[in-house]
Amino acid sequence: MLNKDIFKMAKICSDKGIRVKMETNGTLFNESDYKHVVRYFDEIEFSVDGADAKTYEKYRVGGNFDKVLANIEGIVRQRGISKRPRIIIQFLVMKHNQHQKNEILRLGRSLGIDGVRFKSVLIQPV
Repeated sequence: MLNKDIFKMAKICSDKGIRVKMETNGTLFNESDYKHVVRYFDEIEFSVDGADAKTYEKYRVGGNFDKVLANIEGIVRQRGISKRPRIIIQFLVMKHNQHQKNEILRLGRSLGIDGVRFKSVLIQPV
């Protein structure tokens, strides 16, 4: 979303039959972007590392939980009954949020998304 030409680039790829996916923190969208996401992207993955604002903002410092949820809801609404793009929440499991796995699944269902991906922070000695 930092590239002002993101939707032009996505359109070019989509028009050529290239699968287009975006991974995002979800904060830089506005309502006028939703139609482009639905039109040109096959999948969009939102990083949502907490099932409530307090937990989310502990890791996503400066993030806005409510804005991210509003953007997810807007894209879900824009796509209507279509299954494109596939909308995923990525939940990075850490010590401070691991207790919210079930809550993030419930949140995902309530938002009408397609799935939740859990990723772990794993530190291994080298």
